[in-house]
Amino acid sequence: MKNLFKNQIFKEIIISLAVIAAYRLLGKVPLPFVNISELNVLFSSSESRISILALGIMPFVSASVIIEICSLFIPFLKNHRGGDYLGRKVLQKYSLILTFFLSVLQGKFIIQGLEGILSPSGTHILMLSNNLQFIALLSTLVASVFLILFLAETATMHGVGNGISLLILSGSVSGVYGNISKYIGHASEIDLNLFYVIPFTLIIFFSFVFIPIYLLKSTYVIPLKHNSDESNSNFFMLNSCLSGMEPMGYSTTLLMLPATLLAFTRNFESIASFLHPGTFIYYFCSFILVLLFSYFFGWLFLHPKRRFEALKSWGWNVQETFQYPIDSLKQKFLIMNLPWSIFLFAAIILPNILIIRFNVPFYLGGSSLLIITFISLDIVSRLKFWRENVHEKIFKIAEFQDLHHATMIRNHLKSENIKFYLQGYYHRHLLFFFGPYIPINLMVPFFEKERAVAIINRYYGGLGIIVKEK
Repeated sequence: MKNLFKNQIFKEIIISLAVIAAYRLLGKVPLPFVNISELNVLFSSSESRISILALGIMPFVSASVIIEICSLFIPFLKNHRGGDYLGRKVLQKYSLILTFFLSVLQGKFIIQGLEGILSPSGTHILMLSNNLQFIALLSTLVASVFLILFLAETATMHGVGNGISLLILSGSVSGVYGNISKYIGHASEIDLNLFYVIPFTLIIFFSFVFIPIYLLKSTYVIPLKHNSDESNSNFFMLNSCLSGMEPMGYSTTLLMLPATLLAFTRNFESIASFLHPGTFIYYFCSFILVLLFSYFFGWLFLHPKRRFEALKSWGWNVQETFQYPIDSLKQKFLIMNLPWSIFLFAAIILPNILIIRFNVPFYLGGSSLLIITFISLDIVSRLKFWRENVHEKIFKIAEFQDLHHATMIRNHLKSENIKFYLQGYYHRHLLFFFGPYIPINLMVPFFEKERAVAIINRYYGGLGIIVKEK
């Protein structure tokens, strides 16, 4: 037992589980000054509660994305953008500052919203008698956001994966568990032969897991060579997951917006009904929007011209046998991004079709399964890395934000047989530019540290290498 507690991966698993447990338990703590009994009456439940974690992690997620977008245009932020580690840390500090203000703003709206809710008996759900109570309640909501960030950072530093990823994973698993219960309950109520329904549903369920993994493993190589040694390389690869899962969210949001607005006007209710899930127009518009967003985001994330300029600044050039690299990359991008776009479209409409058209109680697909699959890949990579380096101390030597650059360095290190682990690498495939809160951390054992740093310095301009702040 003593040897077990000395085991590095055992410690990481225990810390990760402890962080997740603490997060889930805090989610059960009710918000102060809320009338729980009246809340239970309102929702006809004996377990209704509004948690102190009502804001969740979203203020930090939103702040990180806003700062990332602003760093494209605002000069003093743009100066810190790129692969420089200290520059990224400055952007992270701005993200935390913005997180505070967003938390205060969102917390204020939540409190005001609760103050306006009445129970069936006419009693207020939330009663604040003075400004001091208001400040105390708002402080609780804001502090809870930074408490979540503390838990996430603890898991990132000492756990089996990125802390925010683990917290998101716990929420997604909980949601899927609830959906499975809903599935079982619905399946028992409808007049269908479960001998056919369950296998059919399981096939679709596993398709949502294995198809994205297959697309992730499908790659196309851009042959390069480096000025320092003129050796050819196949490190720059594209896979078929080029736009992440953001097209799903943007497409469904944009599609539901006109239907929601039209539904408020009596004269346009019939038009709004055509845009509801289950109609042909809804499916057709979903396909068009997913396709547009997938190619739009994928192209912005790849940005071939800027990428080749960065590679050239590091000493990489396209091999002479590979003519017109940008044009060729454009053609391959158009082909390779199509299967992923179709998969995202299927992930949106397939559960809907099965439920509405065929009365099959399919509640297991969609974005939750994608999130669980990709974060699980990160955890499996960590366990595999531990198995190969059981007795070695692990060091974080670099941090990346650009997924394509991280992939190229990953392929290079693999070709040199260097042992390493990229924390958050697979989860970032679902986020790309919109996931700065999930950095890709390069972890290596001590005996590989110098060799890995030397390769990044020589071939990638020291991209993301961790340096101490002055």
